[in-house]
Amino acid sequence: MIRNPYTLDSMDGDLYMFLEIRADGKPYTKVLKKVSGRSYTIQELRKADDIDRPFLPDREVMGSWKTVDFVSQADDFSPGKSHVEKLWLERVDFCPDGTAVRRYDGEDWNDRWTKGCLLDLKKSAASAYFIRRIDGREYLFLEWKMGNVVYGGLKPELYVFERLRF
Repeated sequence: MIRNPYTLDSMDGDLYMFLEIRADGKPYTKVLKKVSGRSYTIQELRKADDIDRPFLPDREVMGSWKTVDFVSQADDFSPGKSHVEKLWLERVDFCPDGTAVRRYDGEDWNDRWTKGCLLDLKKSAASAYFIRRIDGREYLFLEWKMGNVVYGGLKPELYVFERLRF
């Protein structure tokens, strides 16, 4: 378990937490403002998307995709340049029957997909995707909705994939 040290500081009558995060070997600090003294349940904090969607095929996305980068926004992506040291999400397979398999840190996650969205069954998250052609190659951009989005309400970042050729 990774422990992230923090400090508390009062400023202008508000309480702030300075949380040190160590990710991918690069430390950074998140600043959080206390907005309530109430304890919340996971269900109250959690943002769930509607994942009860009918399957609509998308021939353009079907197949296997290998992760090549992780970016804050699509325009940050540049082929051949990586923004992170470790890509936790290794690949995603979009099967013709609407099932999807994600390989995440050596473990397979079984989900569903429909045109324009990967549907995460465990987190009830609908992650939008889109494809861009850059320098003659296809790249898939997929929203990454983990705890920072599902529980923290932050904007999703994007995994970038390149189509695998067999």
